Order: sequence, then structure tokens, then C-alpha cells
Amino acid sequence: MLGKGDSIGFERRQVRDIPLTTVKATEHRVHWCRCACGTVTAEPVPEEIAGSPSSYGPNLRVLAVYLLAFQHIPVERAAILVRDVTGAEVSTGWVASLLPEAADLVEDSLHLIRALLVLGHVLHADETTTCIGAPRRCLYVACTDCLTLLHRAPRSRPGPTWAGSCRTTKASWSTTRCRCMPDTPAAPTNRAAPI
Repeated sequence: MLGKGDSIGFERRQVRDIPLTTVKATEHRVHWCRCACGTVTAEPVPEEIAGSPSSYGPNLRVLAVYLLAFQHIPVERAAILVRDVTGAEVSTGWVASLLPEAADLVEDSLHLIRALLVLGHVLHADETTTCIGAPRRCLYVACTDCLTLLHRAPRSRPGPTWAGSCRTTKASWSTTRCRCMPDTPAAPTNRAAPI
């Protein structure tokens, strides 16, 4: 009879898989109590729980925002994907409402990134047109080796000024069409405007 001690070697086989993920409902109960004087009191509802009787938790919200903002999946398809992967029957309205909420949460970080970009020595700035909704818009990018800031605005000369003026920074601006130093005006072009 052979055992583990009789092994003269082995060969490995590994299988990587993800666990099945399904939405799990957690019920929170807030009890009311009446004291002897007749006053009714209750514990306040925890901040992380929405005021409605049913809501979606932070993990489901993060998944939906990730699909929209990072993977660029349209709202309707993101709602379908969340439903197919987790079993949560989310509406397209709920998914669409998450982007403004997420934008509010990162607003302070964006101010810091914008300030750090302005203080940099060399800044790359570029724009590309995109069709997001009915009007044609531009997607502006400002970046260094470590920071990237994106902004969508109407295609216009004032459009790229959302992060400050070229003349208000010590950085030199490199774009796909021109390079301008702080006191040197940029060559007139529609594609290379400082942000």
C-alpha cells in the first residue's frame, strides 16, 4: 500500500475561478420605544443606510460606477451586466444616478490633481472630439508621468481653460501640435490649446 511518504515527486495543476456572486439582502431594524411619559423615541438610522425601505449597498454601487466610468459601458448595458452577474435587479435610472454622486465624492481629489498639474515642470495637454450625447464635445486631457486629468467640454477656444491658463503656470505645455513656454504665446491652432 502506497502513501504520501512514498512520493518521488509531483506535478502541479491549478484551476483559477471566481466564486458565484449573488446579491445578499441585509435587513436593519430600527425599533421605537415608548417610555412611561408617552414619548416615543428611536435610534437614528445609520448614515450608510439610505432613507428608503430598500437600497443598494456600497459594493454594488462601486461595481456600477466602475462599469460606467472605467470600462465605458453604456448605462443600460451596465444595468444588465450588474443584474446578470449579481442577480440585483437595478434600474437604468439608479445606475445613471451614481455618476453625479461619484463625481461629488472625488471633487476634492480633482482640485488637488489640478493644482499639482499646474505646479508641474512639463505638462502634456491634448484634446479629442467625441460624441457623448447629442452635441459633439471634446475630451481634454492634461497629464504628467504620475497624474492624469480628463475633462469633457464643448469644442471651443474657451473649452480647454477648465484647468487654468498656460500663462498662470510655470510648466511648459507639450501638445501634439505645439509647445509653449509660460511667456510665449502658443501657435494658433484648434488642436493645441492650454487647459
